[in-house]
This record gives sequence, C-alpha cells and structure tokens, in this order.
Amino acid sequence: MRFRPTLLLAVAAFFCGNALCAQTSTSTSNVDEPNPADFEIAAEDAPPVFAQVPSAVRAPEPPSGQENRVRGTALDRISDSYRRQIEQFSKQRHTFVHCELKNGRVLTGLLRDVSEEGFELKTDAVTGVYLRYGELAKPPRQVAAVGTRLKHGAEWTGLVILAAAALPIFIPLMLTGVVSDC
Repeated sequence: MRFRPTLLLAVAAFFCGNALCAQTSTSTSNVDEPNPADFEIAAEDAPPVFAQVPSAVRAPEPPSGQENRVRGTALDRISDSYRRQIEQFSKQRHTFVHCELKNGRVLTGLLRDVSEEGFELKTDAVTGVYLRYGELAKPPRQVAAVGTRLKHGAEWTGLVILAAAALPIFIPLMLTGVVSDC
C-alpha cells in the first residue's frame, strides 16, 4: 500500500494537534462557572398529589417450627449427598459434570472451587457459575460432554489467536512509551 504525502501529513497533524491541545492551559472565565442559585431546590410544604402513601402490610404467618425442622433436615440430607458426590467428581481434574437446577436450567462444565456451601462450574473457558448444593434439582452426574469440550477448546484457541494478533500492535506501543504502565 502506498502512502501519499497528504495522508501522512493529515495523520501527523492529528496526532500532534491532540498532543498540543493537551499541553495548552485553559483559561476560565466567570461565564463558564456554574451559578449556585441554579442548583437550589425549593422545599415543598405538602407532598405532591402523585406521591405514594405508605400502607401497613401484614407479614405472612411463619409456618410452625416442627414443619421447618422436618423440611430443613430433608433438604440438608439431599444437599449433603450432592456435596459428597461433587467432592468425588472433583478428585478427577478434567471431569465434566452435568447439573440440573431447580429453576429449569441445565449446566455442563468443569468443577472448580468445591467448598462446603457450593462449587463453581466452569461453563465457559474463562468464566463460570457458582452453584449452591440446594439449587440442584437432581443429583449431578459425570458426562463425556464432547460438545462442551469442543466449545472450551474453541474459546481457548480464540483467546490465543487474539493475544497473538494484539502482540505486534502492543510491543511497538510499549517500546515507544505510548503505553508506559507495563
């Protein structure tokens, strides 16, 4: 590609003009300063007509303590079995797990950061979703997840290609001092 002298002159004027404008001091005048009287708010004595009036809403009656304990222990047992199963799956680093949630979502990914309260399921190459054991509708299961493996591989390949494409642009900027925070 051939660069014409006028194009080079226009590009140089643009970059030099920005640098010169940034170095000049700006003068302030009284016209540019805001008037404090413009920002004063008049106090109203009465609320506006369209204002909402707070009403007393009665809180629902909590269920009896016996029902809560029975329901809580059943959920604790189920969550504990899910936790034990996830801990077994997490011993193998590259195992894909298929989870069905109570809200209807189905997630497949790699297990990371398994704890007492929940675990992280890496559904993408970089990001994941933190799930609590109580959110699972069915027991998690190990799957081959060929499609998810291909998706993760494609995402990592894209990130590597993006980094390789940005490197020739970033290195000259760093060496010339344009990017100095490296």
